[in-house]
Amino acid sequence: MGMFPSPGRLRIQNYPLRQLIAASYGHDFSLKTFQVIGGPAWLDSDRYDIEAKAEGNANFSAMLPMLKTLLTDRFALRTHKEIRSLPVYELTVAKGGLKMHESAEGDDTKQRSTIREHEFTGHKVNMTLLSDWLAGELGRPVVDETKLSGKYDFSLKYTPEGSEAADANAPSAASLLTAIQEQMGLKLVAGKGPVEVLVIDSVERPSSN
Repeated sequence: MGMFPSPGRLRIQNYPLRQLIAASYGHDFSLKTFQVIGGPAWLDSDRYDIEAKAEGNANFSAMLPMLKTLLTDRFALRTHKEIRSLPVYELTVAKGGLKMHESAEGDDTKQRSTIREHEFTGHKVNMTLLSDWLAGELGRPVVDETKLSGKYDFSLKYTPEGSEAADANAPSAASLLTAIQEQMGLKLVAGKGPVEVLVIDSVERPSSN
């Protein structure tokens, strides 16, 4: 499963339609898969490969509106946007105080992050990027209420929901909500808030190519 862009071409392999819809709106607004609401069950079960060619040497960002047009044409996709009150997490500083380190001043290296199985390592990462990553992992929006404006270095080890850890005392055995508090000094508080969503009005399986 993956997206493989190159100048003027886009190859998509083994993607469910709901995730393709979310990706196609990347030029418009930041849309996570959990913000695509409604539609038949096959949006998540059927998988699709797409081989697309654009005129010229369009980059990935330029091809996202073309992907949305392709989904409209081939899947008869019709949608509309709404604001709904949905479960969210508020990201705050835990009572014990912050445990991750602010990036060193004078460091000219660029922001980077590395995602491996059960580990997220960041260098010069701000709270916006961290909140966005947490939202993807937790399947609900994360609102930054930390009031932290700096950039931070950290290595977060955790066990995703539904998996089993061999050693319950190891840092990697902690759930994400526990790990972020114990290892970073941050806390996720469950609540409700306004969330922009994309509602599926109608969609059809495409004919064979």
